[in-house]
Amino acid sequence: MARNYVALPHEYRRTMECLSDAEFGRLIRWLLDYSATGKSAPLSGRESILCSTVQLREDQFQASFEEVDKSRSEHARKAATSRWNASADAQACSGMPEHARDAKTKEKTKDKTKTKTLPSIEGEYCPRPTVEEVASYARERNSSVDPERFVDYYASRGWKIGTSPMEDWKAAFRNWEREEKTRSVSSPSPQKATAPVDRWDCSTPYPTVENVRTLERLEMLRRQMNAQSSA
Repeated sequence: MARNYVALPHEYRRTMECLSDAEFGRLIRWLLDYSATGKSAPLSGRESILCSTVQLREDQFQASFEEVDKSRSEHARKAATSRWNASADAQACSGMPEHARDAKTKEKTKDKTKTKTLPSIEGEYCPRPTVEEVASYARERNSSVDPERFVDYYASRGWKIGTSPMEDWKAAFRNWEREEKTRSVSSPSPQKATAPVDRWDCSTPYPTVENVRTLERLEMLRRQMNAQSSA
């Protein structure tokens, strides 16, 4: 749809204030001709110096208008197509027996539900292993993980990791295995724990006040004897 008006932004008041009323009128008439036909006669007065500026702005306004018009037309076409399809389905169903219409409605509802419930990632819901399968995998890895405990733990949680469905039970088994090894290293058994070492040798008696005083008297006598011998 062609635009049937000319855009005159307020900035033109400042841009064209140097023109007289006659020059301003000739420029606006020139702009109207250019907008309607894409062509216009050349100007000879002072207003000609503004022709290129006005022409560029008019081209920008026209391009923006065409883009918006195209977007609106596409939206209207899609809406009309949707209404047409809905009307065609209603007409097709109107000629069906009641049980056929009910079956068609149920089929559409089923398809919508299936689309919503299908996993978005391939392999999102992994097969749930049996105790025998977990035990076989444990023997394969020479693992000490209890298969029954592993299966019971995740079965009680709906085979989920947090709130997400388990994708690979073997990966969960390996994580469980690593966690058990970490716990065994960080929490050693009481049998393997070493007893604390006393800072006093068991062969040396604990010092008492009397022993300390005796040592002090002996040291004093030794000094006196040294002093007498040197004299």
